[in-house]
Amino acid sequence: MLRAMVVVALTVTSVACAPSGNGAAARVADSAASRVSPVRITTSTFPSVGVAVMDSASAWCAEFPATAPALALGTRVTIVFAAPIGSPAASAKVVRRRERMCHTEFNQPRWDDYVGYDLALGDTVQQAGVDILTATLAVASDARWVRGTDGVARSDLDGDGVPEEAHVCRADEGEHFTLWSAAPGGRRRLRAHEYFDWGALVDPTCGAEVTTDSAGSDATPSASADASPGER
Repeated sequence: MLRAMVVVALTVTSVACAPSGNGAAARVADSAASRVSPVRITTSTFPSVGVAVMDSASAWCAEFPATAPALALGTRVTIVFAAPIGSPAASAKVVRRRERMCHTEFNQPRWDDYVGYDLALGDTVQQAGVDILTATLAVASDARWVRGTDGVARSDLDGDGVPEEAHVCRADEGEHFTLWSAAPGGRRRLRAHEYFDWGALVDPTCGAEVTTDSAGSDATPSASADASPGER
């Protein structure tokens, strides 16, 4: 079984996203929390999940719920491309805890209770349409991701031998990013749910199992949920 581990880099190069332009209030950085030992992902834990965004300078930043363990400098974060196109993921590491939200063109109210981190890519992102794939999943784990012939990105995040699946769908004014685990009866269990607001109505593809935000419940992702970037 896979066992994902968080790795601390001995040397850190600072890469920062553009300053926030969404008017969010400044968040006080807790330098002590930024230096805590990284979390070791074992078979009994599930890694923290958030949203990764890329700014106009191609710098990456990630927002994670404030209730999740603080990420130390050098912690490995995987940027997971849920859309069924190109590479399934890119590795990165935390280089700074942010005092403000990650920069976005539209306000993200969900992030009021989140913590932002600047990331440095460890991989060259070879992602078709990456210039418009500016928001996707962030997972605090270095587990390996693969994309199946069905276009779905998968990785065994909790070490139980059964890979989790990443999906994306549209509803309201944005995109819903989800992680699912296998459940009895051929169904899937929603393990994580993140939302990114694009500030404009979209053609909906999400089912009620996603929009109800019921992480931990058993369901099946909508067959039409995953869409390539050009289908927003």
